[in-house]
Amino acid sequence: MSIKSIFPFLRWFPLKKGDLRSDLVAGLSASLLLIPQAMAYAQLAGLPAHYGLYAAFVPTMVAALFGRCGQLHTGPVAMTSLLTFAIVSQLHSPADEPEQYLWAVVMLSLMAGLIQLLFGLLRLAVFVNFLSHPVMAGFTNAAALIIISSQLPYLLGMSGVKSGGGLVHDVVALASNISCLHVPTILFSAAALAPLFMLRSRFPRFPSVAAVVFISIAASSMLDFNGVYGGQVVGTIPPGLPALSAPSFQ
Repeated sequence: MSIKSIFPFLRWFPLKKGDLRSDLVAGLSASLLLIPQAMAYAQLAGLPAHYGLYAAFVPTMVAALFGRCGQLHTGPVAMTSLLTFAIVSQLHSPADEPEQYLWAVVMLSLMAGLIQLLFGLLRLAVFVNFLSHPVMAGFTNAAALIIISSQLPYLLGMSGVKSGGGLVHDVVALASNISCLHVPTILFSAAALAPLFMLRSRFPRFPSVAAVVFISIAASSMLDFNGVYGGQVVGTIPPGLPALSAPSFQ
């Protein structure tokens, strides 16, 4: 067994100028998209938004150094966030028991990682081939619908509506609280989505998502969207990183 098979990042060297430029562009593009995306995924999992940032860059660095596949996506994903919430919310409430909920999420993540590691060591990835395409397509499309329904309260400014009970639950909750619509949030959402769709259709190579994110942040700050218009914002992100510690094995 060669040293490069143990430490795959050694295959990067010697670095080529063209590869370095491409990697920098790819890394910058992915980072600009991952920041708001990771915070949204954390909220899908019932966690504070900044925990999505922790889950975004730590696994990515580990995968970049020790992963064997350069095209494999590593980091928080919507499907994992939805499954995490569905499982852990049955044990603890993220609103009433935030600390216990967080530790349960960490414990679940550790267990999932150990199972994945075991599958890798025993070369059991072949089992994925038994999942048929219709099953995966149905699973993915259903998850997309659940994600859309769970994000509609944020898009419409319905702060009192709590999603997470499933597609039917979310739709019923939206319909029952239609009077809670927040007009400034709806206008702000429309102003962000309209150029996003237009730019992606007419200028597909333009970094439309990154541009819309930056402009939206600047507009929210200049308009004092939270104070003047009563809109919801992420707020202050806690500085620094949490200390590394083992979860409670109760």
